[in-house]
Amino acid sequence: MKKPSEKWLLLAKNLQNQNKELHVRSFRDFLTLSHITDKYLDTNLSADGINRTQRMIILFILSKCGFMTPTEISRRTLRTLDTVNKSIDGLDKMGITKSYHSKKDRRKREVTLTEKGLNLAEKTLPARYLAFSQAMDCFTKEEVKTFQSLLKRLREQIIHIMGNDSVESKKCLPYISLNEPFDNLPDTVTKE
Repeated sequence: MKKPSEKWLLLAKNLQNQNKELHVRSFRDFLTLSHITDKYLDTNLSADGINRTQRMIILFILSKCGFMTPTEISRRTLRTLDTVNKSIDGLDKMGITKSYHSKKDRRKREVTLTEKGLNLAEKTLPARYLAFSQAMDCFTKEEVKTFQSLLKRLREQIIHIMGNDSVESKKCLPYISLNEPFDNLPDTVTKE
C-alpha cells in the first residue's frame, strides 16, 4: 500500500482531534452503545424468528388493544412505509397478524394481532422484561432517573436540530414523540 496522501493525513488528524473533544467522544460512545444494544437485543429476543421491526409492530398493536394501519405504524416506528408493509406481510404469513380492509374505507389496510400473535406476545414479554432489566441492573434507581432525564434532553436536542434542518428532517418531526411510545395505553387497559 502506498503512503497516504497529505489530504488523507490531514483528514485523519482532524478525525482524531474531533474524537478527543468530550461532547463528540460522548456522542460517539452513545452511538457505539446503540449498536451494542442492537446486537444484545438481537441475541436475546430474536430466537423466535421475529425481527426488530416486526417485534415493534406487534408491541404497538398490542399496546393499542386493537388495530393499526401501516401508515400509523410507519410514523410511530420511524420506518419507511415499504419496510412496514413488508414486515406486516411476513407477520401475516406467519399467522401472527391479520390484515384486512377498513369497512369505512376499502383503501385503508388495518392490521391486528391474531390469537397466535397474542400467544407470542405472552411468551416474549417476560424475555423482553428480563433483557431490559438486566441491561439496567448496573444503575441505582436514582441513576436510572438521571439517565432517563438525560436521554429525554438528548432527544429534545436532536428533535430541535431536526426542526432547523432540511425539509426531509422536518417531515419526520410530527411523528417523533418525546414520550415512550407504550406510555399512553388505551383506557380499556387502565380501567379495572
